[in-house]
Amino acid sequence: MGNAAPGYSTGQAIQSLQNIVDHQLPSGFAADWTGQSYQELLAGSSATVLMMLSILVVFLCLAALYESWSIPVAVLLVVPLGLLGMLGLLPVARPCRTTSTSRSGSSP
Repeated sequence: MGNAAPGYSTGQAIQSLQNIVDHQLPSGFAADWTGQSYQELLAGSSATVLMMLSILVVFLCLAALYESWSIPVAVLLVVPLGLLGMLGLLPVARPCRTTSTSRSGSSP
């Protein structure tokens, strides 16, 4: 069929096509997904489950490393705080020489 229009995700394109099939085509017509679209629908929201599983594995590895249950909790809670601090200081650091870390995700 092609690619999604610029500015739209593949999920939005799939949903739009599914709405057309459901509401505008006569009854008895259906759509079947193949290839990358099928894999995207099959994967669903597995990213959330994988993120939770990865946090659990990191927690268990830290618990084994520190031989404690409380220290890994503190370590895992400090990581988002450090990321927020980095993002908060980026506007201050803009006049300075930027690095590849501070440029990631932004246009040159």
